[in-house]
Amino acid sequence: MMKIRWMILLETMVVIGGLMPVLMQPANGEEAHPLSTGHLQPEILKEASTAGTEKLFDHNPQTAIKLPVKPGESSLEIAFRTPLNMVSGIQFGNLVYTGKNALKVMVSADTRGDGWYDTDWGEALIQPQTVEKLTVPMIGILAEIHGIKLSWTGKHDWQIGEMTFLKGNAEQETPLQPTPWSYRKQIERIKLPTGIQVSANFAVDPSRPLSLLVDGNPATSYRSKPGTAKKGRPNSIFLRFRTPIRDLRGIVLGPDNSTYHWKRMLIYADDTGQGRYSRKICEVTRREKGTVYFPEKIPQCYGLELRVVDQTYSGLRRAFMLHEVNGLLIEKPVQGGLCEVVVEDFEEFTTWRTWGINTGQPEGERMFGGYVYLCGIRAPQRAAEGQGVGVFHYLFRKTNKRPWRLWATRGDVVEASRGLIEWIGFKADSLGHKTKVWFELFDVKNRKLATKPLPLATQPGWRDYRIIIDPRHYPQLKKLQPPFRLKHVFLELDEPGDGEILVDRLVVGLAGQPA
Repeated sequence: MMKIRWMILLETMVVIGGLMPVLMQPANGEEAHPLSTGHLQPEILKEASTAGTEKLFDHNPQTAIKLPVKPGESSLEIAFRTPLNMVSGIQFGNLVYTGKNALKVMVSADTRGDGWYDTDWGEALIQPQTVEKLTVPMIGILAEIHGIKLSWTGKHDWQIGEMTFLKGNAEQETPLQPTPWSYRKQIERIKLPTGIQVSANFAVDPSRPLSLLVDGNPATSYRSKPGTAKKGRPNSIFLRFRTPIRDLRGIVLGPDNSTYHWKRMLIYADDTGQGRYSRKICEVTRREKGTVYFPEKIPQCYGLELRVVDQTYSGLRRAFMLHEVNGLLIEKPVQGGLCEVVVEDFEEFTTWRTWGINTGQPEGERMFGGYVYLCGIRAPQRAAEGQGVGVFHYLFRKTNKRPWRLWATRGDVVEASRGLIEWIGFKADSLGHKTKVWFELFDVKNRKLATKPLPLATQPGWRDYRIIIDPRHYPQLKKLQPPFRLKHVFLELDEPGDGEILVDRLVVGLAGQPA
């Protein structure tokens, strides 16, 4: 998926270099939303593939930016420093589109300031043209927007030289409401559909046909004929679906033959239904065998080609042999509200796994030691609620290297927290120590998201803490694939010492269920 992610920070009525705002006049007598020539700070420009984002708001339609089109969906995200109020549309200046067919551009907005563009605002159907001004009224007025997202698919690039916003009349239009969680996605594994046709560009033994690849039995396998593996000549297996698979995001490969196995595989898709596997999805190596996540979803997939370009060449030089395709992965939107899940209340005696390296714990006592630990104990007089409380004990000496940090994990908590985590909450009593607490989450591809260290109040006493997990605080969140797992809790100190803090009622906010 080609994504261009730009964040443009706008300040109101600031004069830079002696230039005053010059606004384009929108059509239909509507009032342009006042944008300023304030200092532009593209905070995440290093992640964009095209520079020059300030050209959209420099009030000069002749300075344009090119918006490329690649396979899949492309998008442009623009976040504002301060929200815009009562906005009813967008106006593009100096728009150039030379494609043969109309370009459909979907528009959504962040109306809550959390970084999710979850309010569907409308769409623009751009015809092949070069136009000085193009006004795009939306389906309703937005009382407040913190940013917008343009998404498009097509075969030809387009460009715009300027962008302004139209101010609406609140008395005449009803403000739109966000559709929470509409842009949150879950990846779900499904069984192979029936009726798959399997073919290959190499010969197989008739007694062990290719249909064994999708028979649901990993103990069976097709057998390729001798001499079908030749260096420099790719071998391919084609999976043809009876009906197209919608929103395909991956494939689950079973075990392969220990003698004749693949080393490097390219995966192609037929997304047109014309029988041509022309869309390259990804490249994988044998160490990544098993669950293969596609970098982008395929809205309509009619078939897959597993093209092996490198394999073992030994013995009878048979083409690679897979024992089974175990399933597919599809992307599904999340529906429903936000539910709070208690993942640890310390009401039972529990010991979290810890590691004593770079602590004051004696050598040889690395885990479950009596020096550094997170453990649940029965102490109702100390607990925030109930009978149990968690004791996070630390021991750091001045000879230990910075950072003075300790982590803990527990398998039951990891599994209980699995889902689309929107926030993490907990109760803590620092007992007067200067400490910070933070967490590590992992997505389905085992990629890590570390929360920002949260300082605890130095005054003794129980307090509630909450860490919000959204793109506003963690822009990299949009690159990860839920469900997430809360795997590690960290305790970090500003100075060495021997002490403890108390924790209780660790909870996560999980968004909805897969639709």
